[in-house]
Amino acid sequence: MTRADLLALDTDALVALANRGLVKRAARELDAGAVPALSTDADGTVRGRFPDGVEVAFPVGAGLDTASCTCPATGVCRHRVGLVLAYQRETEPAERGPASEWSPGGIDDETLRQVLGARTLTAARRRRAAGYSAYVHRDAPAPWVELATCTVRFLVPGELGYAHTDAVGPERAEAIALAVWAFREADEHAPGEREVRLDVVEREKIPAESSGGAASRQSGARGPESGAGPGADAAAASGGGTGASGGGAASRENGSGPGGDAGLREGDAGARPGEGGAAGPAPGGDAGLREGGTGASDGAGPQDGGAAGPDGRGGAVGDRAGGREGGLARPGVEVPAGMESAAGLATELLAEGAMHAGPVLGAALRRMCRTVGEQGLHWPAGALEDLVEQLDAYAARGARYSAEHYAELLTELHARRRAAAAGGLRSQILGGGEPGRTPLRRVRLVSLGCRVGGTVDERVAEVFFAHAGDGTVLVLRRRWDVPPDTQPTGHDLAGRRVAGTSLGALAVANLVSESASRSASRVVHIAPGRVARTTVTPVGDAWSRLPAPVMVRDLAAASRALEELPPRLIRPRVAAEHVRVVEVAEVREVGYHPGAQRLDAEIADAEGGTARLTAEYRAHCPGALDVLAAALADGPRVITGFLRRGRGALVIDPIAVLTAGGVTVPDLAPGEGDGDLAVHVPTARDRLDTALEAALTAFAEIAHRGLRHATPGVHRRIEEAAVELRRVGLTATADAATAFLAASRIGEADAMTRTWVDAQLRLITAADLR
Repeated sequence: MTRADLLALDTDALVALANRGLVKRAARELDAGAVPALSTDADGTVRGRFPDGVEVAFPVGAGLDTASCTCPATGVCRHRVGLVLAYQRETEPAERGPASEWSPGGIDDETLRQVLGARTLTAARRRRAAGYSAYVHRDAPAPWVELATCTVRFLVPGELGYAHTDAVGPERAEAIALAVWAFREADEHAPGEREVRLDVVEREKIPAESSGGAASRQSGARGPESGAGPGADAAAASGGGTGASGGGAASRENGSGPGGDAGLREGDAGARPGEGGAAGPAPGGDAGLREGGTGASDGAGPQDGGAAGPDGRGGAVGDRAGGREGGLARPGVEVPAGMESAAGLATELLAEGAMHAGPVLGAALRRMCRTVGEQGLHWPAGALEDLVEQLDAYAARGARYSAEHYAELLTELHARRRAAAAGGLRSQILGGGEPGRTPLRRVRLVSLGCRVGGTVDERVAEVFFAHAGDGTVLVLRRRWDVPPDTQPTGHDLAGRRVAGTSLGALAVANLVSESASRSASRVVHIAPGRVARTTVTPVGDAWSRLPAPVMVRDLAAASRALEELPPRLIRPRVAAEHVRVVEVAEVREVGYHPGAQRLDAEIADAEGGTARLTAEYRAHCPGALDVLAAALADGPRVITGFLRRGRGALVIDPIAVLTAGGVTVPDLAPGEGDGDLAVHVPTARDRLDTALEAALTAFAEIAHRGLRHATPGVHRRIEEAAVELRRVGLTATADAATAFLAASRIGEADAMTRTWVDAQLRLITAADLR
């Protein structure tokens, strides 16, 4: 009897199940003659006895961690790995057979119960009933799934014993069951796609997106090639539509006009039932706001970029049912009580404003944050946590408070509530009920650099890591209070201890840890009392071995991927969502803008695709721009950074640069910012950006003061902003601002709240699409 499972374990699979050092050691010992005597029982159990007397047994269905070994090591040891390697060396190549594609979706629930246990399967079914998101990758020979809190890789066809995941404890077995079900749904709804994003629920299985186009968003979904039909869900109903979204929009084939992508044209004609759920854009439109003629067509709203209402007609989320603010509710869709309560509290905070939100509202906000988090609504809970921080900062007169951010958080809560009421995918809009923090087994992370931020009161360092196996980007955060009369720079923080080493070393390192955990928002935590189980080594050339999509070699493809995202306010609140590793072929036109204190450059990939690199001066990292300019002049091979779209182009905000001399992290570099930088030719400020910024600032002032306390001066500023929005072509957004002013004159509270949120949704989405 030939054990196909042992033969299927290639070097990469063994490294994933053990570690590279253990695999190399086992191979060296075999080469040195320490070869076990192998035998196979009638039931298929493979046994091996090593020259040192250690015996290993691999029963059928056992993995490396469940096989037996008489050595004193706990867990996977070199003897178990050595037996696998020895068995492979003794097996004739003809007996191995060719590798073939397979799907874990073919594993039935009875097999799951036998391998994982009935209790685990029951717990996993509870998770499925709440709904969860998954990203299925049909990579041969080891397909894998990215869940919200971990990844699961199936290393051996049909063998759950070799399923590998970062999660440990009960979460590990649950994750394997969830991954099998995700493949099962992908096999049913998108059998021909290599990569499929989907939402899995007990009664309604809805693919959210695939590499071939947007999936249907209806209950009882069609495959990814189908556009959303009548009643397309308004998860994208945050006032700005996109092509393929986690919350719903038109399909690429069925919802777009000629040359169109995601925006909707101005005018009275919105989406019609049966036309994809969202109107296509005007010919020549793209996902953003394209300038042309006298201005840009509006990109936020039923006529100018907004998603269709749940009845299939064009309509912003400002539509309401029965006169009640909050958007049209799809029949049969029940918004979780916690989300309803959170939106209600956001309404009260908007009415009072940050200026007048007293301790009673602050205490209610803290209670609501705990309640919503306990219900597994992670994304609204994150917005509530940020609101708590904003109100605390305002009460303490701290620099962390921002009226614009406060207003955006209130808008986000209303957007998520509206999208949920319209039947959007719960795991994308509210969170899928995942545990707040998932412990990880031995995890290998590759550092992508560090970003230092903060205020006069504190400093915050964020170290970004890419998972070495699947490329998921995680972030490790550290905060330090700033003593009076001191202003530490990023270079000063580089020597601070983090995870058992210095921040500077961690920012350019490979990290292997057995004491890490991660949240659904991809924040990683290293247990402080167990740093001895964490090792740090130089990053070397690990960036070049990272997988897609974190490794970007095609800038045009990366730009298209950003265009297809749903509106930011209803996307999962994932830290470092768009941190990428960009391979650079050429750097062009490096220059400094003295007025804006900004360094710009154009970079190109090997195919000629381009992106604009832009970095602004920050007082707590004074030497960053000088060091960045020097690294760009040194011929960078790779740049890590945040990717976004701006003015119709791909923009990179750099974090670290790899040159022939090594990795440079500008935020941690020394210097006073007194270098001589080449000055860029100044460019005129864009009128569209100016109009959007003025309107957003005015509406943020309303949230800061409160609807009940707004002054005539603020209303005048909104009126002026509406005039300018109309001049640059954002007609529907200007109408939304005017509607708010009309509601304010009447003084009806619900109408003021609804129209303020409508205008905010359009403004924020339009600004994001720029």
